[in-house]
Amino acid sequence: MLRRVVVAGVGCGSRRGLFTSLASSSIHFELLLPSSKVFSTMTEPKESAPPEGFVKIKEGQAEILFPDNDEVFYNPVQVFNRDMSTCVISVFGKKYLQERSQRARRKLQLRWKEDGIEEEEVDNNSIEKYAEKYPQIARMRGDQDSGYTKQEHGINILEALAASGLRSIRYYKEIPTVSHIICNDFSEEAVESIKRNVEFNNLDQTTQVKPNHGDATLVMYHHRAYDERFDVIDLDPYGTAAPFLDGALQSVRNGGLLCITCTDMAVLCGAHGDTCFAKYGAMPIKAQHCHEMGVRILLGLTSMIASRYGRYIEPLLSCSIDFYTRVFVRVNDGAAKAKLSATKMTHYYQCTYCQNHLTPPMGRQREGKKGGKKFVPGQAPPISQLCNNCNRIYQMGGPLWGGPLHDNDFIDECIAYTKERGDFATEKRMMGMLATCREELDIPLFYTINGLCGNVHCSSIPHEQFRSALGNAGYMVSPTHCTPQGIKTDAPEHVIWDIIRAWVKDNPVSSRVLEGDSPAATILSKEITTNVDFTFNVDVQPKSSLTSLTRYQMNPTKNWGPKSRAKGGKRKPGEDVEESNDNQQQQAKKEK
Repeated sequence: MLRRVVVAGVGCGSRRGLFTSLASSSIHFELLLPSSKVFSTMTEPKESAPPEGFVKIKEGQAEILFPDNDEVFYNPVQVFNRDMSTCVISVFGKKYLQERSQRARRKLQLRWKEDGIEEEEVDNNSIEKYAEKYPQIARMRGDQDSGYTKQEHGINILEALAASGLRSIRYYKEIPTVSHIICNDFSEEAVESIKRNVEFNNLDQTTQVKPNHGDATLVMYHHRAYDERFDVIDLDPYGTAAPFLDGALQSVRNGGLLCITCTDMAVLCGAHGDTCFAKYGAMPIKAQHCHEMGVRILLGLTSMIASRYGRYIEPLLSCSIDFYTRVFVRVNDGAAKAKLSATKMTHYYQCTYCQNHLTPPMGRQREGKKGGKKFVPGQAPPISQLCNNCNRIYQMGGPLWGGPLHDNDFIDECIAYTKERGDFATEKRMMGMLATCREELDIPLFYTINGLCGNVHCSSIPHEQFRSALGNAGYMVSPTHCTPQGIKTDAPEHVIWDIIRAWVKDNPVSSRVLEGDSPAATILSKEITTNVDFTFNVDVQPKSSLTSLTRYQMNPTKNWGPKSRAKGGKRKPGEDVEESNDNQQQQAKKEK
């Protein structure tokens, strides 16, 4: 007798082989008992039953097998990560092949000129016509050129820390421009799982998704040669990706894509400054904008490592999501631009009480005496030791990335692709995240309205009124993808605090706040020098807020996070059961 049970949000833990329970309200799965067990994010009929002793999980177009240990554990936390990555690489792959084809056509024209060949304009058939004469150029053809085949001319991907292989299998089956993927992991148990899942998805292990057992850094260092590099490298470790960045930045092709995840947000956000400096070479400061600071610290480290090898980065999309950061950057060759990377790096100064902060660049360019540009060191900001707003001291952090977080044109392409495809499990959240990132101003860090009001102990200003006041004063303002309370603006600090003071004038605070020389009293005692107008200004309201998209997803369950680190190597029979029993006993003791 087949029993059908719908499980709403049975969740799971680590991607690296250690499964733990997690409930989710955002994704539903279907469980068939007892003849087979199938969990799925899709409602299509099940095409193949899992082997005895395994559970099948279907995500996107991939079907993954996990050992059946009485219960099925699946982690829906990273579905959004994989959906977004699939979207970004799909858009990048098409663009990358088009750019490569254009370079091939320019090279072909140069060869014609060198060899005295008279031809008219280059078209889609030109590269194929001269493929035998110019084989190196023929290998660069794009998907619009004659003779193009996905297997021979598509993009190649390295997933350096693959675990079960779910991400690689999804990439191959859902991204139309992928030639092959090297699916690597250091754990023998993980590689066995990858082989099993590749076979279960009817993919070839020698030409399509290639399982590989090896150290991720060594695999990348072995592919530093120009002809052996990867078009896309995906780093999704447990914790920090810092140890893998040097190898990745040397083994990705010119113009290639680097996808990086870091889950050690407590380190990046300032809870452990010594650890952050040791891993990322930057000093964080705990503040309201700490999540964007974490993203910029990661980008800063990536930029500095790239510049060592005459390369520079271009961030396409950089996000703080749930408990991790996820950035997508293009890596380009160019020694001249690499040397100017300091102009996009910044130290930053943060007041220990109010949210005042400054981000002066570490380097700048100026006009040379004989023309042209000259690189010079950055200038210190015009501040004293004490904040001129609240008379509290400044702290200094950094260095971190001070350039753009996103490429708006690329985001537009991602939005169009997501709409066109229409079958991502997390499409609503993807569209909300992309729309919010698209609206963000290109300004480092942000303020939070509740934090500003909390500094002076006043009632919170409605977001629409705060944005309107900034817009009516002639300044730009935007949301940030990091938090619904955040705002980015090009307004100077005194204008922001004048708005707060004008609000307090109409909405008085307790008389105790104004007593003595407290920071709040110091802030409110200053005169208002800005003409503050709270009249509603529709032009500065974010368009994304008018939609039903999920811009800021609330954690659907308690303890929503990456769970425990997986243990390396094979486990002995019964070890999982013993560990599960130990965990249950410890939990029972805590409850008592």
